[in-house]
Amino acid sequence: MFNQTEKSIAQIAEYIPRACRDMKLKEAKARLATKIALYINDGSDAEVLNATFARALNSHTREDFFSNVSASIDYKVS
Repeated sequence: MFNQTEKSIAQIAEYIPRACRDMKLKEAKARLATKIALYINDGSDAEVLNATFARALNSHTREDFFSNVSASIDYKVS
């Protein structure tokens, strides 16, 4: 399950900047939340995914949002 979760994080971190490039911040956050929910339903660890992308979901600017999504690929589970 952990490998699936790592793969999910990588896929989301790659997908969101591409898919949300021209979206407003609110729309991009909604897309990210939807993607997280889909991966959780597919068996990824909900706690890890939510913790990984929490900073992005709490961002106040588009730049911070995309920066935090990209930085999530380096997230390490302790």
